[in-house]
Amino acid sequence: MTILSLHGRNGADAQKWFESGLLPFPGGQKSFEMVSVMPALVYHHCMLYWAKLGCAALLQEGSVEMTGKAGSETLMFVVRNICCIQIAESPRCLPNWRLLDRVLDELLKRLDFVANCEDGVWSFASTTMRRMQCYLRSNIIRYLEVRDRPLEGQCGLLRYRGAFDCAINGVNSSGASGMGGCQTTDEVHVEVLSAETLRSAVQVMCGCDGVKVPCGDSSGGVKDGADALADLELEEFFCRYFLCSAPAAFDQPTKPTVRE
Repeated sequence: MTILSLHGRNGADAQKWFESGLLPFPGGQKSFEMVSVMPALVYHHCMLYWAKLGCAALLQEGSVEMTGKAGSETLMFVVRNICCIQIAESPRCLPNWRLLDRVLDELLKRLDFVANCEDGVWSFASTTMRRMQCYLRSNIIRYLEVRDRPLEGQCGLLRYRGAFDCAINGVNSSGASGMGGCQTTDEVHVEVLSAETLRSAVQVMCGCDGVKVPCGDSSGGVKDGADALADLELEEFFCRYFLCSAPAAFDQPTKPTVRE
């Protein structure tokens, strides 16, 4: 009950979660490994708490004891775990998609506090993420609600599926974000997004400034194998669910998740 009281729709700030001591603090690989054995409800609240904590660390907000680098790593872990583990294993689990929606909300809230949010990289990344969120709400979540509704299931889906089939190119489809009442500017739809672009936008919003320089950092370095593989997994996720229609995405066979 205490966890639920901290987590209304608007949520609690990171400091209150930190002070409560009810959920583990993201202190590196050991705490990340704990996530795999959490009950579903605890996992849901923990990911939201970590998202709030990571954003607070990037903004240096309050007295939360986390560096900006740790905050960025935590945010990327949250996004990757939800997308590449939880949703990959159970694609039609609505709570996981709604959790992703709320994490994107937390990332977009940072824009209210970031002084340089109008620069080219920030502006494009935030616009791209808003577009992703609109598609998530109006096509992915809405499709699953109709598809798996017990009483309307097949009949309702057959009548309504055509609206989702029209978004054949996912977020790049004309009017794809309009079904759920999301409004975006015409300028947004001019830019054709790729899986790599979506992944890069998420990384920028998570505070990974290094992705501003293609293929490594400014010193000419490149990503190691683990980072490159993690990026590829995230791009494959975005390609499957955000760059084709919802019916096509969920009609594909689910690939088994390989864990080391």
